[in-house]
Amino acid sequence: MGVKGLQVFADTNCPGALVRVNIAKLAADFHRRFDRKPVLVVDGMGCLRIFYNPKTPWVYGGQWKEFLNRLKRFVDAFTSAGIELVFIFDGVVETSKVAEWVRRRNDEMKTVAKIYRSIKEDGRHPQTNLLHLPPSMSFYSQQALKMCGATVYCSFIEADRAIFHYYKKYQCFGVLGQDSDFLVFDIHNYFSLNSLYFERGLGIKRYDKERLCRQLRLQPFHLPLLACLMGNDVIAHAKLGSFHQSITGTTPNKMADLLPAVARFLSDLQIQILTPEVVEDLEQRVFGRAQHMWGLMDKVVRQYIMTEPEPHKVVDVTSTGRQQHQKQGLPQTSLQSKSGSNVASEDRPTSQDGSASSQQVFQAIRRAHLNAEIPARIDNLFSHHLYQRGPAIEDCTDSTMPSAGPLFEPIRKKLYGLLLGGGLQEDVSVPQASAPATSSSFPDTIDKNPASSSPVTSRLVVGVNAVREWVAQPGRTLAVEPEITEAEPLDMPGGTPRLEALWLGPQAEVRSLKFETFLACMHCDLDPAQLQRIPAHFRLLCVVLQYFEKHTAPRFLRETDVDAFLAQAVCLTTHYMASVMKLRVDRVDPRGVHLASLFMRGVSLVCSVNAACGRPLDMADLMPWRFFDGELFHAKYLMSQDGASVEQLCDRNVAAVEDFRLLKTCIYSRTPATGYQQHAHSDS
Repeated sequence: MGVKGLQVFADTNCPGALVRVNIAKLAADFHRRFDRKPVLVVDGMGCLRIFYNPKTPWVYGGQWKEFLNRLKRFVDAFTSAGIELVFIFDGVVETSKVAEWVRRRNDEMKTVAKIYRSIKEDGRHPQTNLLHLPPSMSFYSQQALKMCGATVYCSFIEADRAIFHYYKKYQCFGVLGQDSDFLVFDIHNYFSLNSLYFERGLGIKRYDKERLCRQLRLQPFHLPLLACLMGNDVIAHAKLGSFHQSITGTTPNKMADLLPAVARFLSDLQIQILTPEVVEDLEQRVFGRAQHMWGLMDKVVRQYIMTEPEPHKVVDVTSTGRQQHQKQGLPQTSLQSKSGSNVASEDRPTSQDGSASSQQVFQAIRRAHLNAEIPARIDNLFSHHLYQRGPAIEDCTDSTMPSAGPLFEPIRKKLYGLLLGGGLQEDVSVPQASAPATSSSFPDTIDKNPASSSPVTSRLVVGVNAVREWVAQPGRTLAVEPEITEAEPLDMPGGTPRLEALWLGPQAEVRSLKFETFLACMHCDLDPAQLQRIPAHFRLLCVVLQYFEKHTAPRFLRETDVDAFLAQAVCLTTHYMASVMKLRVDRVDPRGVHLASLFMRGVSLVCSVNAACGRPLDMADLMPWRFFDGELFHAKYLMSQDGASVEQLCDRNVAAVEDFRLLKTCIYSRTPATGYQQHAHSDS
């Protein structure tokens, strides 16, 4: 939820609130005292900028081998100290946070514009203050962490609440993160992620909540009330302006001044116990007759002290062939939304027919989501009918290059059609009762063609034949109001396959159907037999590049681009970590950066399509460290633009040249208008 000003105050205005500790010793003491292994619950999203070292080049599309290596060192540092890590990642943007999510994405688009100005001015890699992480870092991190032996979950509610629920349910050793909510929750060991170093030894600081409370003259149980009075995601800080002015006599400009004043007000009330009556009385003092604000404090306090309604069931979860921590998943409060939540109207599939098999699909998707086996947007699409995507590093001033949003829209529409059960195939002139998904604050229907008299195609209904989209495009301001985007049926014999067949059918019998569905979603007309003959970790590369090759508005992909992508992929296996880290490009080319960004967006979308189709491709083969290195691509891109031969691009490695030719033949194997031509590069 976030408490306005509290984290910064604890970090900078409260001496002694952040203390360096020996976490290995604390873990050993925990083990001796409670006779169980110390489990540290980690805020996964908060770790992304630690996993991807900001000093590592990031503008080229990602240094994935370095990322994987650094993440492994992170896990090993804690494992060596006898600490088990459980990572929990955000799996949903709650409706109450959509406006803030949109605001941040618009800020990111301003940063993207600055990135390109920097590149064009000096031809160098942008400074760290402009850092823009590669797309889908969350999903790639989840897969990498599981490879390293960590336990990973993806939540169905705001991650900080899910983390606290897990910590309490399993009586864990502590929490690692950087969120003011962890100061308010009843957490004994809250370790600061910003203070962590793990490269040479393991050093960290821990928050001393008692010291913080002493300085504020409060008791720990007062902190949920402080959160209400300072402002958070439920009670907006701006809504408290009159109250803040009444206790300070002015309009406070600094949180460092406001927070102690609010704490004094709270302390002077001499509240001895936290009860619903106390909360209601405080609400009357602060909000007076503003009835629309009544009940919000109670909601905030209940979330902080975990007195929400009891869950209706607990789901046992296993992941990657082994049972997860204590043979159970997250507490049900973290797995499912409560009735009346603003995340979803109900925890049930609203786009399917309600049959037993449809319910099984729903449970299978939820289980895969929880265990971080599929991208979070699959459950968000299936259960809540929404799709959110931030901006890519794109040059909006280059009219010869497309933006990822419209470029991949045809694939997204097929993905929606698959998950919603076929797209526009029925009369949807009257919204069905099961269609609403996330909130009545956004429209559920829209006229597709107001001039048409046809009842079949005149109405798009969210959850039936359409989804809500927030897709950021540099150069355009993203609105809080979503686009209502049509779901399209797949062009396959027999029509769009049912998810029951793809997710629940016998693996041997549906393997080919899954693969055919995947190709149909990707608008891929590559020769399936040819695609099956190439190494599994190169198939994604061929599918994305073939999709680029077919794009004609504008036609942006050059053969030299294809050669650069293929050369870096086949050479990547021969470049060891040391050589990758030493690699430096002579100059940064804006178009090369844009191209790599589009490619990585394609990689991300392939992971989602593959998941929706029942995973015909092994997710491990779709991870970027198997086939892409940004800086190596940029080096090959510059060489290719300068007319380097295939042998030169492939480092004169015979095996690499053979793989290069195999992949290129596959990419052009079903593109009659282009064919396979070596008109740009010679083999000599």
